Amino acid sequence: MENFWPNSLLDIISIFTGLFVIVGGVMALVRYRNAVKLQGADILLRMEDEFRELLPILDDIESEYSYKVKVSPVLTKFLENQVLTSEEREIIKDIDRCLRFFYLCSVMSNDLSIDNGSLSKAYYHYMDELVSNSHPELKTYVYKYYPRLFSWIKKHIES
Repeated sequence: MENFWPNSLLDIISIFTGLFVIVGGVMALVRYRNAVKLQGADILLRMEDEFRELLPILDDIESEYSYKVKVSPVLTKFLENQVLTSEEREIIKDIDRCLRFFYLCSVMSNDLSIDNGSLSKAYYHYMDELVSNSHPELKTYVYKYYPRLFSWIKKHIES
């Protein structure tokens, strides 16, 4: 029967070397995970600054009057491939900036796993406005040009 305990100093050294490698690897993974969380928090803080820049267009979408007067006609013209004025193009540009912001939220949530659902909770009200039945032109626009975002919003609104 073979002896279970190591017979030489070389065996003891190789056992400790293996343990140090394993412990070092675990510690490196813990440090990496903490660094990723810190980066994620930094990104979320920068996103909040971007969100503040988007408030004017989000207010136009949220306000029933502004939506009907300012946003809906532009989206209708765009969806019908009509020529837009420079002012109307700026509105589309603002809407796209807003939608790219929420798209980034979906990427951070699904692909990068940076948050635990806090993005969808923080911006739930505005996400709901983007695909609301009371905004059919905007809902169509999001569905047509941002299908992944549309699916992510629907998933989070339904849950």
